[in-house]
Amino acid sequence: VAKKLRKTNVPIKLLINKADNEKQGYMFGEFAKLGFGSGLPISAEHGHGFEDLLDEVEKELAPLAREIESVQQEKDRTGLRISLVGRPNVGKSSLINAILEDERTIVSDIAGTTRDSVDIPYLRDNTKHTLIDTAGLRQRNKMDSSVEVFSAMRSERSIRRSDICLLVIDCMEGITAMDRKIARMIKEEKKPCLIVLNKFDLYEPKQPRWKRLEALEKHAREELFFLSYAPFICTSAMNNEAVQRIFNELQKIETKAKQNVPTTGEINRALQAAMEKTPPSTSKKYHKRLKLFYAAVAVNENYSAIPVPTFILFVNDKRLMADNYEQYLARQLRKEFPAPGIPAIFSVRSRRREPKLSERS
Repeated sequence: VAKKLRKTNVPIKLLINKADNEKQGYMFGEFAKLGFGSGLPISAEHGHGFEDLLDEVEKELAPLAREIESVQQEKDRTGLRISLVGRPNVGKSSLINAILEDERTIVSDIAGTTRDSVDIPYLRDNTKHTLIDTAGLRQRNKMDSSVEVFSAMRSERSIRRSDICLLVIDCMEGITAMDRKIARMIKEEKKPCLIVLNKFDLYEPKQPRWKRLEALEKHAREELFFLSYAPFICTSAMNNEAVQRIFNELQKIETKAKQNVPTTGEINRALQAAMEKTPPSTSKKYHKRLKLFYAAVAVNENYSAIPVPTFILFVNDKRLMADNYEQYLARQLRKEFPAPGIPAIFSVRSRRREPKLSERS
């Protein structure tokens, strides 16, 4: 078989299946004789090695995938790619059905009904959006099968290719450790976000609405403090309550993002004012203080329907930028240039300042 495959003009990946035991590692060198490298050990039975396999396949397909995706986007889509992400059974598929006003996706009380990411076209006000229904995400050690592992990987990739994420949370269960982990994925991928607190009809139904909203907002802000840029909305997919408000909020996020992109001059003035108000402390490790020379703004307009600016900071030493001080600068910029749902992304670079003429002599 290997001899026949070598005659083809197709990339070949050697998979060594049934690699269930770490002690088998010494045997893997023997497979190099086939001429396809050392190979990738996997276990279909236990779901081992599939992350490495998908990474390898993605590397091979990435150029073609980018080309196909860009052509398809130009052809079919004029609006947003919106991924709905969250734990199993929080109501992602129900929300999509409520938005579409159609039973397009399968809904069940059994957690894990959605096993793959599904792209669903949605026409609204003559704009073609794409809703991405994803499989619920659980801790890796609680996943039952390799199918669920694959589903989780696809969900994570759906976050990367979306323009904005709807983080769907079950009001009744509150914000769990897995909700926080998914929120961190969104933050790490630097994606715009709207938090959807679903099943609001079941949350303290005897309490006044304003008190329920106040309690949920406090809970969300405390538990997802690192995702403070994301606004939230309370919905009930089952009762179709406030579901149509989701697109009103998405439109606000998109509009504000396009209107409130600051200029380089505005960014430099705002950052300078923030640093004068609360100067950075002297680093105990490096025995010096962070200095900002100047800042620039770059926007990802070519890759996303929602512009997300990256603030490039040229400083004396990027090692001096502490996480808490970066968060402080992000908060100040959000106050100065409000853009709900849009993360403040920093790229800190070290740069030596050229000495003045008087200093050179």
